Amino acid sequence: MDEYVTPSNEVVERRVLGAAIDQPDTITNELASLRGRDFHRPDHAQLFAWLRAQRAAGRPIDTGTLPTQLIRAQLSGWTTADDSVRALNYADNASPRGVLPAHVAELRAKSRERALVAMARQVIELASTSRGDEAAVVMAEGLEAARRNTPGDLWVSGQQVMAEALADAQRIESEAEQGTPGMSSGLASFDEQIGFLKRREQTVWAARPGMGKTAAALNMVVQAVTANSKREGAGAVAVFSLEMDHRRLGQRMACNEGSVDLAGLLNGRLVTDDWDRLQDARVALSQGGPWFVNDSTRMTIDDVIGQCHQLAAKHPLDIVVLDYLTLLNVPNERGRRHDQQVGEIARRFRECAKELNFHAVLLAQLNRELERRSDKRPKLSDLKDSGDIEQHADGVVMLYRACAYDENAPEDQAEWIVRKWRNGKPGTVRVRFLGRYQRFEDETVLHGLPR
Repeated sequence: MDEYVTPSNEVVERRVLGAAIDQPDTITNELASLRGRDFHRPDHAQLFAWLRAQRAAGRPIDTGTLPTQLIRAQLSGWTTADDSVRALNYADNASPRGVLPAHVAELRAKSRERALVAMARQVIELASTSRGDEAAVVMAEGLEAARRNTPGDLWVSGQQVMAEALADAQRIESEAEQGTPGMSSGLASFDEQIGFLKRREQTVWAARPGMGKTAAALNMVVQAVTANSKREGAGAVAVFSLEMDHRRLGQRMACNEGSVDLAGLLNGRLVTDDWDRLQDARVALSQGGPWFVNDSTRMTIDDVIGQCHQLAAKHPLDIVVLDYLTLLNVPNERGRRHDQQVGEIARRFRECAKELNFHAVLLAQLNRELERRSDKRPKLSDLKDSGDIEQHADGVVMLYRACAYDENAPEDQAEWIVRKWRNGKPGTVRVRFLGRYQRFEDETVLHGLPR
């Protein structure tokens, strides 16, 4: 299929963006049915998503202040003065209101065609590797999505709601028959507590520094790559690593999978057996399900969402990890509190998970005030910039290790405290933390030699 040109119309994309800039009220009128995914060019998708967010928040959009706003927002593809001039040129050549409905229909049609091309590529790949049943499911779901993605068709009938609800129940039953009604976290005790990780949901994992937030996330990533990938219909895993270089992240994942001492690796003190286990880990992580790391710095939530859409166009997503929330670049906007802006990030990341059908893992910091209490187990109120983060989470898990505050406490004892779980039950799951391997395990797992 490589001879086919990706369906798009960049001229219409530019003119529609110009209308959104020149006449912002069109965003909530003639352009209301458009989404970022309807634009082929990633920079166009990001600009339209940002314009929609500006309009939804009641912030002004005008050509006089647009260059300053774009540079401040640091949108990918719109960071220079030349980019701002390009946006103003779009406004000068905007679609007239009378033709906007036709242009919207054109973009929606091209978006639908791109989705069909991506679906067809995936069907061919699956069918050519003797995975015909999976290919049939992908084709059926792709055709249904294409049918629904028509201009003005934003409502779902009651009959369709029930049909999809029961189809989803059948999928859950099928996954349960395979042993996992959802995606596993890698810890059986935690899966039992929360009922497995589900698509279209967002969980917030929060802790004070040094408790193991990233290690917990990597536990899930390693599980998804090496084990969840064997599930029927499994997709890719993506990690936005805003703090750690992708090489360091890969080293931690290899130590997690191969039971190799991370300190020994970082200090150049590995022995032959360590290298053998690292090579085995490399094979397991390279030949498992697809996974990707984006370690770009100074990203905004628009960048994150745009990158998710780009990746999802090539690989259906299972889990996306954002490590971590407050490292995202937040524009300094007058009249908006920082906690409101952080809450907006959490809301939009969850919306992206629902739209692209993945489980969102959002890592967050806790306020240091909890360390003044006698019981230092974290509570929901300890979430930094908390209110809106909790509101936009389907689950909130807080990590606690007593050894951080009590030198007599065992270093391997840890608690995953489920403070909120929309489709599960709150409670505390006691786990083991093997710091040298950057790995959490069920409390009942015993080790002699490294596995």
